[in-house]
Amino acid sequence: MILMERSFCPYCNAEVNKYAIKCPYCNSKLKTICKICGKVINTEWKECPNCTKHDFNDSFREKITPIYPKEIPLEHKTQIYSDNSPVETKTQIYSDTLYNENRNERIKFLEGNRSSNYKSIFVIIGVVVISLVLLNVIKVPYYVEESYTEMEPYKDTEAYTVQEPYQVTETYYEKESYVANECRYVYPNYAVNKIGWTEILYWGYKLEFVNNEKEYISIKVNAYFFDGSKYPYSNANYTPTSNATETISKTIVLAPYETKEIDFQSKISILNSVWGKWDYKSEQIEKCSPVTKYRDIARTREVTKYRDVTKYRDITKYRDVQKTRTLTKYETLWESIIGKNRS
Repeated sequence: MILMERSFCPYCNAEVNKYAIKCPYCNSKLKTICKICGKVINTEWKECPNCTKHDFNDSFREKITPIYPKEIPLEHKTQIYSDNSPVETKTQIYSDTLYNENRNERIKFLEGNRSSNYKSIFVIIGVVVISLVLLNVIKVPYYVEESYTEMEPYKDTEAYTVQEPYQVTETYYEKESYVANECRYVYPNYAVNKIGWTEILYWGYKLEFVNNEKEYISIKVNAYFFDGSKYPYSNANYTPTSNATETISKTIVLAPYETKEIDFQSKISILNSVWGKWDYKSEQIEKCSPVTKYRDIARTREVTKYRDVTKYRDITKYRDVQKTRTLTKYETLWESIIGKNRS
């Protein structure tokens, strides 16, 4: 396999095949044979790279034989030394003839060489296109480290409150009715009836007292006698008891429901006119009567009450944990070469 390489003509600067003997554009000679070592060299070189001949004077140039297409032998030797070494194509042309008069054959040779160059270009373009397609179609795996969050369970102790029952003895009060004698001090109920005057040498007046209570009562009575010659009866309403001629005081005790007549006898002679006034005042008595009353009675009972008790229990909780995992992803061969997903 001969690899086509491109170079430029040193005379017209046109792009030519690296191994072309003559420029197809300016017809300048590009290759010749060194007379010293017999290797093919370029005509523009100042020295031969094979035999290291530096003197390119006229005598040396006379030894350089130009190459013509007709004089190229058919033997080509190509050596590919290794995959790591660059491809070296060496062509040795064995000929001692330097002259060619057939111009048409040279042109035909050059045109065939140009056609071969175009075919090589198309082949290279096809290879490049196929390579680009394959680079974007073929998928290759690659591995990436990915961080993710996972819910991880863990054990924890939780405090909680419950209502716990317990028994207690409770004291409570209950209303209880009972009958009791209720006593109070009141003024007794009694009556005083006027009987009339008595005239036995001296003036007197008789009163009747009636006890309407079932208890003993005591009544203090004051009887005031006025001499009519000094204090006319017509002014009785305006005459104070302190001006009485004679005052008689008595305390009368009456049994339950008892009636008594009491005579108040004065020392004023019946020869004189007289008139009188009376006032009564009884002492309070204690009266008792049965009444229904209520009192609080302390009692006890067993009751159930509730209290808050703190207890503990083990529960399962969850927390976010950061983890990493290796993922297998795919990329095109081209992306793998340029390292697009690896940055």
